[in-house]
Amino acid sequence: MLWRMTPAERLAAIRNDLREKDLVARRISERREERLRVDAKLAAANAACAYEQADVDRLTRGLGGALRGLVTSDEVKLREVQELAAAKLLCEELEDDLRALDSDLQQLDARAAAIKRAAADYEALLKELGDAARARGLWSEELDALERTELELRMEKAELLDVIDLGGTAHDRLHSLLDLLRRVFPTDDDDEWVWGEVMRDLLFGVSDRWRLRNALTEAQHALHRFRGKVEMHQLGGLSQLRLEDKFPEVGGIFHFLSQKAMASNSALAEGMVDEISRLSSGLVECVSELRGRVHRIDAAMAELTQARATLLDPPRHRL
Repeated sequence: MLWRMTPAERLAAIRNDLREKDLVARRISERREERLRVDAKLAAANAACAYEQADVDRLTRGLGGALRGLVTSDEVKLREVQELAAAKLLCEELEDDLRALDSDLQQLDARAAAIKRAAADYEALLKELGDAARARGLWSEELDALERTELELRMEKAELLDVIDLGGTAHDRLHSLLDLLRRVFPTDDDDEWVWGEVMRDLLFGVSDRWRLRNALTEAQHALHRFRGKVEMHQLGGLSQLRLEDKFPEVGGIFHFLSQKAMASNSALAEGMVDEISRLSSGLVECVSELRGRVHRIDAAMAELTQARATLLDPPRHRL
């Protein structure tokens, strides 16, 4: 166990795990691709087997099969049975291949999980070695600078993940609002939009108004929280969303909801759907950009680990 080893032995053990990282990832990718190919072959083989089984059944099952068997030569019947046996054998072989691939993938996934733990163990061990180095008066300034940078990056990542979560919530609320609008106000192409149904098409029910009001309120609240977090954390480069310009226009739906005549407001309903759809698309782009920033922070964190390793883990031992 690692806790019983010396720091040098722990480093050596962890390095062995980390050296396999790319190899294991490549093997997992290869096995998954191979599994997809074998699975497709098995599906085709099962279909062929069913076809061959149907041919054999046609000659052996029921009264019709008995009659056809009487007029079919033994050579033809033998060939049909042999073709069925070959098809079944192929299916069994492919099923064995799938089981073997699944077993390989299970072992590789377990190894990948162990390697992932090794990366965390390596960072923890480097910090432990850093504390020991400071106690000896070595690299204190360099290590302190790395820790300050790491703390800043961790805080920035936490802020970004918080904003991303709120963005996802706002996106879900907008989609709920869109779905409700489309159900309550179907387009001219929808089967539900039949001008002859006076009670359905001309009267806008109180329950519909309240449901849409609630959905709009939830969407506004979620967007407000998202925008507030963006501004609070001063996340630059997100001004293209322009929430303050876009969403108040959707507020016009309150006037729309007070109307009872659905047919006369169908164009306005479509306008609201289009506007909310554009806002939703902008929100997706914004969250995607934030996720890109998180990936860049992760890359920067990995560089910090390498910088710490340069000081504490002799380069000749590292990858």
